[in-house]
Amino acid sequence: MNQTSVFGGFFERSLKNRVTLFTLALFLAGIWSLAWYASRELHKDIVRLLGEQQASTAAVVAASIDDDLKLRFDALEKVAASLAPFMRDSATLQAELGVSLNKRH
Repeated sequence: MNQTSVFGGFFERSLKNRVTLFTLALFLAGIWSLAWYASRELHKDIVRLLGEQQASTAAVVAASIDDDLKLRFDALEKVAASLAPFMRDSATLQAELGVSLNKRH
């Protein structure tokens, strides 16, 4: 009894079958390499876009924090300017601080 391969002699019978299979293998290898290249390029693009988005978000948050700090420093300067006349007398300064705190609550 003659042993046959898994493909039942498919490769041995015809040059046409071998050429067809070789062409199919080349086509599949080309499609796979194109998919791999596209995947790699998309990955690089996504990493770049995420970096840009994170930098933009950090800039927005930093601007918001900067605005809040400016607002608080302005408020501190106004309080310091209003309390400057009372700096020589600690009792008057303490009383004025109590009055200004009660105005805010």
